[in-house]
Amino acid sequence: MGGTIRNRKTPHDMLHRCHDKTLQHLKMLVRVLSKAPDGNTIPSSDWKLIDESMDFMSLQVKRHEEDEETSIFPMLESKHKSLIDRLKSEHQSQHHTLAQLKSSLRTVFQKRGRIQHALDLAGRLLHMYTHHIAHENKHLLPLVSDFSEETERQVKKEMRLRRSA
Repeated sequence: MGGTIRNRKTPHDMLHRCHDKTLQHLKMLVRVLSKAPDGNTIPSSDWKLIDESMDFMSLQVKRHEEDEETSIFPMLESKHKSLIDRLKSEHQSQHHTLAQLKSSLRTVFQKRGRIQHALDLAGRLLHMYTHHIAHENKHLLPLVSDFSEETERQVKKEMRLRRSA
């Protein structure tokens, strides 16, 4: 590293960018659900935004967590076991809440469910990710920033392979 400028995307940068986008999508989802005109109906234009957010959560966040759990956590687990265990546990809780939200949105779309239930779940998921991401930004990302250039290259290669599959 010594004196060279790092202008390439690092694993740290990639993770941080996904953290920001995750919160943006969840905030948009909560905003859209909370403005439903009669509390029971979502305009078709808003369903596009909901689909966009749910697609992001289902694909990009899933990949992001695979990056962490497959490429990053194993390198850190021996020295930072309690941190890694906590983050893995939070991922599982978030997956469970996301699945509940998907189910709730399906019933709203089929006009069999209430928007308030979906809004409550979206708010819960936003709260969970806000705290999870703050914890990762404070404790995990500094560890990732300390990776050697060789380790960075290996992690980036693995991340790219997951995206090309």
